[in-house]
Amino acid sequence: MDNIDSVVILAIISNAFWLIIFLVCIIFFRSEIRALLNSLSSVSVAGSHFELGDKSQTLKSYTILSNIFLDLLSNSNNNEKFVDVFSEINAQQLTKFTIKYLTEAPKEDINFLLMRNVAYIAGWRANLKDALSLYQLLIDKVPTDWTLRHNMGILLYEKNPSEAKKVYLDLMNENPGVPVYKYNYALCNIELDNFDEGIADLTSIIKAGRYSDPNMLTRSSIIKLSRIKPDEYKKLTVLMGEVQQRQQTKL
Repeated sequence: MDNIDSVVILAIISNAFWLIIFLVCIIFFRSEIRALLNSLSSVSVAGSHFELGDKSQTLKSYTILSNIFLDLLSNSNNNEKFVDVFSEINAQQLTKFTIKYLTEAPKEDINFLLMRNVAYIAGWRANLKDALSLYQLLIDKVPTDWTLRHNMGILLYEKNPSEAKKVYLDLMNENPGVPVYKYNYALCNIELDNFDEGIADLTSIIKAGRYSDPNMLTRSSIIKLSRIKPDEYKKLTVLMGEVQQRQQTKL
């Protein structure tokens, strides 16, 4: 860490996003950037001026920082934290950068966990069209990444529940033992006013006792159901209480 110049730290504080892009570029295009830096005595990034001095040590410092950032972004536990860091404009720029990278980089060179987490950020912060384009690019390359497809379904749910329903129908058929897909499929049906089908699936999920989300009956679609079908909603809450009581008794 002694090799990290104080000016680098200042640049991180003053303009974190553009430095992140710079560091990501370094990790992806390290050899090209090394050749460029060998011909320079200084470089400017995000409005900050870097005197390279010992170029090899400075480049090493950037590589250390880029690896730290990529490790953080590749960890799905950091997704929500990164969502709070990125503004809509910055997330949109990162999304476009990632789309371009995915269309040009060989499949074997792509860190798909990293790309999946960028897509998650894009879904919350970038515009819907570009976020969906990024998701689709990734799904085309890794069609068996269930988490990626599940997250795309969540993104579609509020804007286009009929398309989200198709996503979850496919996931249900391919993974019949995963209750969260059936639950989200039920939410899509309720959002589309297919109440009977949605209620039947929710009843099946609750009876099975395998979906343990305590907030499963407080989602916006379920609140809609409680207004339009209050008796059926009450039956679901009673059933859920009975199942939870049986589970606690077993413990």
